[in-house]
Amino acid sequence: MSLAIVGGTLYFDRFDATGAKTGERKIASTQAINFSQTPQKLGSYNNDNSAAGVKEEEDIVRVDRSLAFATRSIVGANLALVLGGSEAIRTQAGGALAETLSNVTPGMVYQLGVTAAQPSGSRNITGEAITVAAAAKTAGVDYLLDETLGRLEILETGTIVKTDDVDVAATIGATTWEYITSATQQIQGAARLIGVDSKGNHRDYYFPKCNLAVDGEFLLKGDPENPAYQEIPISLEILEDVANGLAAVYLDGRPQS
Repeated sequence: MSLAIVGGTLYFDRFDATGAKTGERKIASTQAINFSQTPQKLGSYNNDNSAAGVKEEEDIVRVDRSLAFATRSIVGANLALVLGGSEAIRTQAGGALAETLSNVTPGMVYQLGVTAAQPSGSRNITGEAITVAAAAKTAGVDYLLDETLGRLEILETGTIVKTDDVDVAATIGATTWEYITSATQQIQGAARLIGVDSKGNHRDYYFPKCNLAVDGEFLLKGDPENPAYQEIPISLEILEDVANGLAAVYLDGRPQS
């Protein structure tokens, strides 16, 4: 008997648009990684000699293989997998902000700096001057500005009333931040699991071609009464790389001295 208590480190080599490898990136903090293999069988039955058919032959006509796991490593590259997009850096140039918020409603919050190129708005906004019909309004009395996020709240207790047009003059600071947009693209790559067993023979698995998908719910806000770590549920459909003459799965033991 050879018992094993298995662990390991998972790497994913995401293919670029041409199908070329880009390098193996460690997917950290993976929980249990489960391999699934489901054969589809075709049976031949004969009822020549009885009313009930008797199986006389069976062949495997298709095999589906996959990996399923979750990662607790909430980094940009992994979040890009959730959205099917790519990790990038948004660069915001500094400059002046001048815009009018038409027909505002006290109690509501308005995002500043929204453009077609930057639909989620601007950040790092300072030096604001808020006016209504050229009359200056007071921060903390009539409005609140979240300078980091560029969000303007019209206070219900202030002098700005419903249907007012609010003129905003401010300074946009030059800055950068992590930026990911969703895309409808197939994420494909190679996966490798390096065995790190607490008991066992440290076997390594290589999957030359896989389709990656986020499979299941992705927690955006936790339940305060039942706190849990945020996890990204991922499935890898294991493919056979016929074009390059590769098998679907390679299992390697460690070199013997």
